[in-house]
Amino acid sequence: MRIALAALASLVLSLAVLRLAGDGALAQAPAKFPVNRDGTIVFVMPTRNIGCVFTPAGGATVYKLDEGPELKCDRVEPEYVRMLLTPKIIRRYNEVADRSCCGTEPIFAYGTRWTHGPFVCDSAVSGLTCRRQDGRGFIMSATNVVAM
Repeated sequence: MRIALAALASLVLSLAVLRLAGDGALAQAPAKFPVNRDGTIVFVMPTRNIGCVFTPAGGATVYKLDEGPELKCDRVEPEYVRMLLTPKIIRRYNEVADRSCCGTEPIFAYGTRWTHGPFVCDSAVSGLTCRRQDGRGFIMSATNVVAM
């Protein structure tokens, strides 16, 4: 009986440590990034090959939006690509004039989830997944950029 209870306690502790989500997938730890003075939020993947800028509805100090909010994520290598996500648009840009990616921080650690406004992004070793409330969005990695 003691062995069974010890095994059960070990299982419960293991599940708590893994923080299993209701669907059986590992839950993502929340990521928090500071809001810049201009109202934007930026983050980069640990490889520093992918970086994102969130701009709130109405825009930022210099960059104004008629609609919003928007999330722009850029990948530097092997070729520069930008994905734009708004509540209504998902668009890929292969020609980007204002190449500004990627800073050095804040780092979007693997295994974490960032949620802000209508957007949710997950960071994983396999890449970045961002989507809006309807589930549509994109996956971006060193090997692939796909709208979904």
